[in-house]
Amino acid sequence: MKKSLFFSYIFIFLFSVSVSAQTMEQLFISMPDSLLPLLNQEKKVELTEHLKNGQEGKVVNKLQGETVLIALTDTYFFLQSTQQTTLEAKVLPINEYYNIICLIKTCCGPACESQVSFYTPDWKPLNNTYFKGTKPEEFFNDISSEECKIKKAQIDLSTIQYKLEKDSDRLTASFTLKYYWNKEEYEKIAPCLQEYISYSWQGNGFYR
Repeated sequence: MKKSLFFSYIFIFLFSVSVSAQTMEQLFISMPDSLLPLLNQEKKVELTEHLKNGQEGKVVNKLQGETVLIALTDTYFFLQSTQQTTLEAKVLPINEYYNIICLIKTCCGPACESQVSFYTPDWKPLNNTYFKGTKPEEFFNDISSEECKIKKAQIDLSTIQYKLEKDSDRLTASFTLKYYWNKEEYEKIAPCLQEYISYSWQGNGFYR
């Protein structure tokens, strides 16, 4: 009984390592319909083949619109799924044996708002304990200006765009206030704001 249990643990461990070692191309192709409903597996393979052959990674999706695979590396992809939505993903190491996937979906209209989620290498959703998100007030510089304090209190929307970096394990957050505020009002508050906030992956989460 103990011997059987031991071999079961070994099998589970080897399976986990094998799944975790997949390239982003393999992960992209195996992405479930629930996360990417506009493309079937054939279209996903076609996109990756286009890029590998030095061609534009473009296909017609199920809505008869264009979907473009803009970037694909062993650990990252960026997909323009429609004119208004993008998907990007990054493979992140938990330890030397196991990775997880960070997926960011962004919708723009015209202000961009992102959702950050995490998955196992076989696309099982994980509880998001890896990134707490960014609050709008975090974009304000440490300024004692009364005007900044007043403007900060007036903000009632909190659309934030998140982006992953292709060549590093970093994530940036941008406050999209300028896309829906009056231009003159935004120019008054702009000196109070940071352009973006950067986070780095520490093995168990993204931290400033």
